Amino acid sequence: MATLNERTSKTGTVTYKVKWTQGGRGGSYESETFTNRRRALRFQTEVEAGGNRWPEGWVRGYGYGAVPEPSSSTDFETYGLAYVAQIVELTPGQRARYRSQIRALARLTLLDAPCFDTIEGTGEADVKRWLIHWPRAIKTKANYHGLLFGVFQHALEAGLIHVNPCARTAPTRKAIRAEAPEHVYLTESEFATLLSCALEDVGDMITVTVGTGLRFGEISALWVDDIDLAHNVLHVRKAWKDDGEDGEQEIPPWLAKRLKPKHSMRRHHLGKPKTPKSRRTVEFGEVVADVLRRLVQGRAYDDFVFVTKARGASPARRWAGGLPWHQSDFYEGRWVLALEAAKKAGLRKSPRFHDLRHTYVAWAIAAGSDLPYLQAQLGHESITTTIDTYGHLIPNSNRFVTHAFDDALRGGKIERHQPLRSVR
Repeated sequence: MATLNERTSKTGTVTYKVKWTQGGRGGSYESETFTNRRRALRFQTEVEAGGNRWPEGWVRGYGYGAVPEPSSSTDFETYGLAYVAQIVELTPGQRARYRSQIRALARLTLLDAPCFDTIEGTGEADVKRWLIHWPRAIKTKANYHGLLFGVFQHALEAGLIHVNPCARTAPTRKAIRAEAPEHVYLTESEFATLLSCALEDVGDMITVTVGTGLRFGEISALWVDDIDLAHNVLHVRKAWKDDGEDGEQEIPPWLAKRLKPKHSMRRHHLGKPKTPKSRRTVEFGEVVADVLRRLVQGRAYDDFVFVTKARGASPARRWAGGLPWHQSDFYEGRWVLALEAAKKAGLRKSPRFHDLRHTYVAWAIAAGSDLPYLQAQLGHESITTTIDTYGHLIPNSNRFVTHAFDDALRGGKIERHQPLRSVR
């Protein structure tokens, strides 16, 4: 009996593997992989009809008949866009970004030669030339490389090529981390300086962000009924997502039923948070509670907590007031101004808004919080993400070793010390 297994790769490619034991019990293990479920089911039936053997005339990896001569003219852009179109689990915004990346790569020329012209004509040397000479950050190259790998893996499984040229060229995690920009952590006094230089509405948002660790797309999507002041918690149920190229949106059914015209934003829509664990309940203290209590008082349950204020001299709708904050408007109209004023007041750092989230973590660890708690508060899918990002902030718990060396170097005897706890 042959079995059919479905698998979805990290890049979103769905494959179907038919497995069987050649000739029945005691035979060799055999398998064939397909990207089309109907073909896989037909092949499974043919294997079983032939007594659990390869169908007569079937060429592994190609199908019935002789091995075809590979084509040499499959256009990279056309094939890449078709690959993106068939990925199942993509948000409209992600699909639009992938299409844009495919088009950018298709038009890219380095050292007077196109990098990606045809699928069959692209080799490992071309991928390396692109990685070496494309003037972009390693993180950007890694993101593009992941998409490229998926395109060529799809072509490999379709029989267009025999080797994935991206299989051995991915930038390493070590290289990506080495080039990553440093996080900015504000001290208590630096936070106070920034807050004193911000307008009241941005000051409220800064305070709540540092007190909860929310992302911009989460905090700007909060409704009044997401706030539970009786228990000092808020619920992250939704976040702003990019629209697709043609305005496509992906809104969960439960949320779609509640949306009204006031919940719209240009080129964005309310959708699911970043990951399943990003849908979470976040605790906060009394200072944040006081700010939120003032903001939600007298408001409708489905009003946004943080909204724009009218800009009297501007006829633009985005400055009409009462609208959810678009990230670019917030940055240009509030964040930059607050930062410039804070620098004049003595702030030497240049934090991004996302650094407020990092500041939340730094303060929580300084107060004795452990990483599993922070993982839940931040909505990280894996504790590994939390450790890799913030583990260096944990106070060194092995100082007792250096104390022992001090004892010995002073002519004393090494005594066993009780390790210091890094968190409470």
